[in-house]
Amino acid sequence: MTSWRSVSERLLEAFGPQGWWPAQTLWEVVVGAVLAQGTSWRNAERAIARLRAARLLDPEAMAEAGRSGSEGAELRLLDALRPSGYFRRKADRLLRLAAEVERYGSLAGWLDAAHRLKDEELRRRFLALSGVGPETADSLLLYAAGRPTFVADAYARRIGERLGLLGPGTGYEAARRAALSSWRPSPGAAELAEAHALLVELAKRHCRKREPDCRPCPLLELCPTGSARVGAARGASARPHRRPGRGPG
Repeated sequence: MTSWRSVSERLLEAFGPQGWWPAQTLWEVVVGAVLAQGTSWRNAERAIARLRAARLLDPEAMAEAGRSGSEGAELRLLDALRPSGYFRRKADRLLRLAAEVERYGSLAGWLDAAHRLKDEELRRRFLALSGVGPETADSLLLYAAGRPTFVADAYARRIGERLGLLGPGTGYEAARRAALSSWRPSPGAAELAEAHALLVELAKRHCRKREPDCRPCPLLELCPTGSARVGAARGASARPHRRPGRGPG
């Protein structure tokens, strides 16, 4: 029987460990979780590199850029974030996160306060930050705080629907809860982080929104959608092609 765990295990065997979230510091994990929304990880990486070059890749420097009122500091931040798309919106989110960290004196202080909260309480705290939606909150919860949650992004929902693990049009929160409740035994944060990375890799390689590449997909045997597509393609190629003949008369 297909399950999220069996899917993750098969992808791990096919692709190997992904080692997410790639970052040099914990704050970079937080920044990456924001910048990766609505774009490819490659674009998020470009923006992170530009933040590093501009010496803005730490919460103190970022908070200072937002507080200084200097047009130059704001322009440097926006320019660094440009490759990630929606860069003005993402700048606002990062500045609010940096200000939240600053309230606790340091990133370590912020995380220490976070670790005293239960998983769902901490998730609600992230969601209460202006501009932080469910996907960003779950990425922060999973990768920055090390709490077990399922990042039910567009990739995961698309793959879940095609595998029959989710109904058509399942929304974010319903998909997240369905995955967590059906995953037995209950997974830890490391397993869920690996699963998220593997699903993203599958979506990039094979399970694309348009023109999915089903035949070489490691989940083909588990996937009714892929099996139907491959079967239809085989049937079409097996049908004889008639030579065009002359019309009557």
